[in-house]
Amino acid sequence: MRPHGASCRIIYVASVDLTEGAGPAVNERESLLALRRLLGDDLFVIAGEPRATDPDLDAIRLDRTLPWGRGRGPLRLLSHQLAKARILRAEVRRLRPSCVIVRLDGLPLGLLLATLGSDVRLVVKTASTSSLRVDPDKHGRLAAALHHRLVRALARKVVGADTITPQRRGIVAGELGLRESRVEVIDNGVNVERFHPVDRSEARRRCGIDPDAVVFGYAGAQAWTRGGRHLIDAAKALRAELAKPLIVIVGGGESIERLRAHARDIGHDDICVFPGLVPYEDVGWWMNTFDVAVSIESGERARREGHAQQKVRQYTAAGVPVVSALGGNAYLAEHDLGSVVDPDDIAAFGEALIRWSRLADRDRADFRQRARTFAAGHLAVEALNEARVDFWRRVGCVGTDPS
Repeated sequence: MRPHGASCRIIYVASVDLTEGAGPAVNERESLLALRRLLGDDLFVIAGEPRATDPDLDAIRLDRTLPWGRGRGPLRLLSHQLAKARILRAEVRRLRPSCVIVRLDGLPLGLLLATLGSDVRLVVKTASTSSLRVDPDKHGRLAAALHHRLVRALARKVVGADTITPQRRGIVAGELGLRESRVEVIDNGVNVERFHPVDRSEARRRCGIDPDAVVFGYAGAQAWTRGGRHLIDAAKALRAELAKPLIVIVGGGESIERLRAHARDIGHDDICVFPGLVPYEDVGWWMNTFDVAVSIESGERARREGHAQQKVRQYTAAGVPVVSALGGNAYLAEHDLGSVVDPDDIAAFGEALIRWSRLADRDRADFRQRARTFAAGHLAVEALNEARVDFWRRVGCVGTDPS
């Protein structure tokens, strides 16, 4: 911890365990690695107590950790929020930051208590509708109403926010009472040093995948709704066109068991592989076993808000063609790095899979290099964080002396 009176321009705070393998934690881990390199000691990081060890934590350098709370259910949440309020309030008073960067979570009582009576400015990082609104059908009307009131009270101190799709910009501005000019669209970034092309034969040997198979893959959480079910539903078309199609779905959770059952029920479980959860450092190896990768965000919410999944950027950085859904990831079609299709049109989805799987070896090598170059130039987390810091500067949070 820095001594009293040490210089600090920005405090970052989020109730996230950076050692988890789920999407939000992975996004924050990669972003913080790049932000630490960019800002050095001008960044003060407060995040959830790690439940596991991870070598990335040494590079991120957590300055303070948030206890997860005692008890169960609402009591545990309240305990965590009160600890968050106490820790953040103390650091705001001690460090007098130019701003506090926050990831909103459910019932953000801690952030509100920590900033009461303070003139500290807040910027919301990667604002999502799920962090701004609580579904009353899922969490109850009381929780939804309380969350809404807390967000509105907190919004009085918010001077800017970023979000990942153009469709969400107006939603975020409305929820936080901001002009749209103070909501920046900043894409999810990828760590191009972690995700990059490797020799496919070596990747398949390492992961135990048939070297002669044509592999269609998904890697990530929520596989049932984000691509795994689409792959299995397309299996009949794949078998009709290809000699050795193989579907590989990397990840864990309840959705994997649903997918296993679905594949068995429709008679295609013999061409499906479910490796389960794998260490984060091995995900890139699995992606490199794929001939074609998928990430399909479907449903009304995806159409309304758009989508920009980090896994799509990871696939591209690894040099793999991607089939995704209309409403997001437009760069795939614009730069011929994949296809975007109607998620409800399984025939079009299957046709796109087959098209990309038939790249000749020479064309595939050219594609991998082109995808890698595009990712390094346009999707790298370092470049996107530079844009984020520039946005913070434009809303008055960087380069100003709060004292």
